[in-house]
Amino acid sequence: MKKLSYLLFCSLFLISCKKSDCENSVKATFVDKTGLDGCGMVIEVSDDEYVEPRNLDEFSINPKDGMKIWVTYDVLTDQASICMIGDVVEVKCIKER
Repeated sequence: MKKLSYLLFCSLFLISCKKSDCENSVKATFVDKTGLDGCGMVIEVSDDEYVEPRNLDEFSINPKDGMKIWVTYDVLTDQASICMIGDVVEVKCIKER
């Protein structure tokens, strides 16, 4: 019985330690670039590297400046950007971290 309890505990521990429900996600942060011409909320995926999400309204997340997230996305090569701060992307998965 002890072995079964231990195995169950270990299994639950490993499942609860998942960094994100988004497979192959990257650490990122929402940054408000409203002050730049044509910009709004963008996602910083690394130091001074940004992407411009086109479909945030499809997710139940309320982006705030500085909010840390996990994100998975595809670059949209056929989309032009007014903001021109980074690639235009379609978000596939996004979760607060």
